[in-house]
Amino acid sequence: MTVGWLFYSEQDAKKNKSFIDELIAEARTQQIELILKFEHEYNLHHHFDIDFVWNRTRNYKVALYFEQQNIKTFNNHLVNKLANNKWDTYQFAKKLNIPSIPSWKALPEQITYPVVVKSVSGHGGQEVVLCKTEQEVNQYINQFGKDSSIIQPFMPSNNQDIRVWMLGEQILGSVLRTGSDNFKSNYTLGGTIEHFLIPENLKSYLYKITRELKSDYIGIDFIKSDGVYYLNELEDPVGARSFYNLYDVNLPQVLISYIKKMLS
Repeated sequence: MTVGWLFYSEQDAKKNKSFIDELIAEARTQQIELILKFEHEYNLHHHFDIDFVWNRTRNYKVALYFEQQNIKTFNNHLVNKLANNKWDTYQFAKKLNIPSIPSWKALPEQITYPVVVKSVSGHGGQEVVLCKTEQEVNQYINQFGKDSSIIQPFMPSNNQDIRVWMLGEQILGSVLRTGSDNFKSNYTLGGTIEHFLIPENLKSYLYKITRELKSDYIGIDFIKSDGVYYLNELEDPVGARSFYNLYDVNLPQVLISYIKKMLS
């Protein structure tokens, strides 16, 4: 039987217990033994009798460790590393000529307020603040850490963003998220979701990203401002709460089938 290790942080494993149970059960039906492991355990193992590792942590070193043992990983460590550093994500977008939000490590001399300050490693709408003064900017840069912060212009987007779930080069689904009462549109923070029809120019960006990264299961977030789609974030691991609320799809079956195919 094919054997794989599924890595989560302990905290995320508790929050995602039902999803993890569904993944393990679906894997069993497809003749795969999928075993939950915790992030802190990844380098305690030196003898491996496994076929793959699925890294659902935000620690790229988990995937890298097993890649160095010639074990197949989903996603590869470069995807995970990039997705968990917003500054690197925006440099990646520039390289591919994909529009991204202008970003600075320090305040430019000429700036129009408000601006947005983000931690480079924040996720789920956390560590993202709208600042109306230089004093506020400096406050949050000190809070997040000077080397861990970026500053961006506020991009009017009707409190909306677009989340697309990708599996390899397949589009699994897409939603338009609208924030409830502030500039953040992350669904877990409140707000609404609806199906979103992806235009062709946005599809071309999605395929560019996934082909360059050789990614497996990721989320890609865009905002639309003044008619232009800007890459906002890459998500690995990507959540699926809003996916489940809009799509009647057996996601564990789709994901496990993909892994099985990639291993064959």
